[in-house]
Order: sequence, then C-alpha cells, then structure tokens
Amino acid sequence: PGVRKEAENLFIELYKTLGPSLEKLLVGQKQAVVDKLIKEAKKQCGDVVRSDSQREEQKKAATNYIASQVKSDYLPEYIVRILGQATVELLKSANPKKRQKGLVEVKKAVSKLTVNLNDKKARELADPITHLMRQILSDESSEVYLEALKIVRYIISSLAPHLGALDLHILIGSFIGIIVSNTVSSNIRIQVSSDKVIIFFAKHSNIGPLVVARDIVKNIEKIS
Repeated sequence: PGVRKEAENLFIELYKTLGPSLEKLLVGQKQAVVDKLIKEAKKQCGDVVRSDSQREEQKKAATNYIASQVKSDYLPEYIVRILGQATVELLKSANPKKRQKGLVEVKKAVSKLTVNLNDKKARELADPITHLMRQILSDESSEVYLEALKIVRYIISSLAPHLGALDLHILIGSFIGIIVSNTVSSNIRIQVSSDKVIIFFAKHSNIGPLVVARDIVKNIEKIS
C-alpha cells in the first residue's frame, strides 16, 4: 500500500507536466480507481489540460535540448587523465572498430578505479562518468552502442553501492533518456538490449523500479 500511494503521488505530480498522455499508463486497473486518480490529478492541476499542439511543442523542445546537450558535451579533464589520451583518441575515432576498442580500455580503466572504492571517491567519479556515459551512448554505430550498454551496467554496478539516492538518481537520469529512446529502435538487437538495461536498473537493489519509472515517464512523450 505504501508503494502504491507513492506511485499515485508520482502520477499526480507528473500529470501537471505531461497531462492526459499519462492516462494510457493506467492499464489493468479498476475503472473506479482510474477515474478517482485522474480526477484528483486534474483537480491539483486546476483542470488545465494543454492542447495537442502545446504538448507537441514541449516534446520537440525537450528532444532538441537533449540532442544539443549530447552534441556539445565534452569529456572533463579528470576523465581524460583517468582514461589516458590514447583511449580518448580511440573513442573519437571515425572507425567504429576503434571506438569499440576504446570502450574495452574504458572498462579496464574503470575497473582499476573501483578497487577499494569508497563513498567519497564514488561521488567524485559520478559527474565525469555522467559526461562519459552520454558520449558513448550517443554513438551512431549499433555495435558501439551495444558495447556501451555493457559498460553502463558495469559502471552502475560498481558505483551504486557507494552513492546516495540523490547522486544515483542524478547519474542515471542524465543518460537514461538515450536508452529509453532506443527501446523503440527499428534495430531489434538495440531494442531488446535497451529493454534489458532498463529492467536491470529496475531490479538493482540500490536503484529500484520507482526511480526508473520516474525517469521513464519523464521521457515517455519523446518516444510515444
């Protein structure tokens, strides 16, 4: 009951931003429960329901913002020092095979950092890792993207036990939108692998379904 109540409060909070598009999530529920929840959400929103054109404009703006963030992103000097210039050059290569090789080197570098990892060191790594994840997950090569998903799972598994709930939420929220958008990819391998990573986050003892659900719902309009 406590989890359900929290989920209902989350629905009402997000309804203020996303409006009626959230109603399609209420599947398999008793109609009376659905009607009551939607009524309460509209009441708290002042019954303001945005037009389709307004929602479309918001969707485009959000998508363009994320795209611009990815394209203009950079690797902080701290990460460059950790990875080494040779690895960075591999990641920047026009050759997908070399970029894949660069990801292998990334995993090696991160594995060294996570030896005797403590909370302070994990927090220091969180921000530069965020930039790195956005970079590698935005790769246009399907093979590089699939390899990047493996790196994401490895890094999150290593850092999660040492990060507070807020730091972990910020870290995941910074790049989960890229993964969510690929759950509807025409490439079945990308689609299935992206789904598996989302499920992995939801089942992770330090993350959980509510954190993942919050971030997925924030991105739902961009893929609907």
